[in-house]
Amino acid sequence: MSNATAGAKGYTSGPGWDACTGFGSINGTALIGAAIFGLPVPELATFTVDSPRRRGPIEPIEPNGHVTLSSPALPGGADIRFTASPPFAQPPDHVLIEPANSRADFLITSTAIGPVDITITATYLGRSLSAVMHIPAPPPPGQLEEVAVKPAVVRGGMAATGGVLLTSPAPFSSIIALTSSDPAVAMVPSSVTVPRSASEQTFPIRTVKVTSAQQVNIFASRVRSGSERS
Repeated sequence: MSNATAGAKGYTSGPGWDACTGFGSINGTALIGAAIFGLPVPELATFTVDSPRRRGPIEPIEPNGHVTLSSPALPGGADIRFTASPPFAQPPDHVLIEPANSRADFLITSTAIGPVDITITATYLGRSLSAVMHIPAPPPPGQLEEVAVKPAVVRGGMAATGGVLLTSPAPFSSIIALTSSDPAVAMVPSSVTVPRSASEQTFPIRTVKVTSAQQVNIFASRVRSGSERS
């Protein structure tokens, strides 16, 4: 139910509130925003969740939950509440969207072994939106999954960092062979060892000064399996 008069902002009532008698409960935040500040009352507009992916050896952890309001949050902010069902994911209990902002990004973690779908629900001012986080089945253990370079663009003569990532920690150390498509420009060690019970390892990349832009690919292959990534 809502209450609006000509030339005035409307606001949403709580369950059981009667606009004529005044009995029941009203939405206090909405009322303050409409009556005192003359601002539109924000509502929960969108809520999305990115399904988790394995993070590379030199990648930062990025937020995978995203929530937006229909308009900027009022003074005091907007406190968004979260739940998960089944409880195999761990969203924050609540996220505060700061005043004058309309978006928040946050991290949802999970220790679930897939495949499983987890429904995450966001609630604000009585409105709820849900999104599904899909946890895929785990890949075969100890296989070479990724090789990465950071930064991807580097000035000649400067150093870069490479990294290899396995699908999961191996019960034994893994030797990863490394090659460069142009070792005269970018040099890598002949191999790097991922220690036992680890799933990633970094390695140095040296470059030389060049007179024009050059593209160099770094290749990695697990010696035992021969699987190749670049």
